[in-house]
Amino acid sequence: MSAVPTKQQGRQTAIVTGGASGLGTAIAEHFASQGHNVAILDVSVDAGNELASKLVADYPEAKVIFKKCDVSSWKDQAETFKEVYTQYGRIDIVVANAGISEKGRSALASIEDDEPQEPNLKVLDVDLSGVIYWSNISPDKSLYDNMVVTPLSTLVDGVVKFVEDTSLNGELAEIHGRDPGKVTLRPPHEVVDEDSRKNLENFWRLGWA
Repeated sequence: MSAVPTKQQGRQTAIVTGGASGLGTAIAEHFASQGHNVAILDVSVDAGNELASKLVADYPEAKVIFKKCDVSSWKDQAETFKEVYTQYGRIDIVVANAGISEKGRSALASIEDDEPQEPNLKVLDVDLSGVIYWSNISPDKSLYDNMVVTPLSTLVDGVVKFVEDTSLNGELAEIHGRDPGKVTLRPPHEVVDEDSRKNLENFWRLGWA
């Protein structure tokens, strides 16, 4: 994946949304293992702080911070973006990884209810609007070179138009599972032990990973 900075490229700054669990944790650890600046964004404060502390201890060369951020909120994203840029002085890659699921029952089709119910659009707010916000968050489109979008769902179709219209300097965008410019396929990230694998699978089934 050419969009991912390597140790040979020097210290760069990566923002990873949904970084406190699942795939986001693996991505954050990868960047930390290369000695980069990593900003972990998530709504899970305890898990995020714990991960940041662990990565700092495991990879002393890296600079890792945690920021609480609800990606469905433009205000949260804008403020967090400014904080990370102010702290590190640069942002090279944004991994828009945060995503949730409907956990079994679609809120968009409540056919069992006698009266129409207002749909819960939180999944769209996080998985779609959150990515659209990131593709437009920088006041200077040349500020960061790469954006990687990992949620693999029908919402990808809604994202494509927006990331195609951004002026990213490096790779246009990499959407896992869909090709606006290219598709990068990677094997699943290894886990440290069987318990970690089971936890990850449970998170996935619950829509938290």
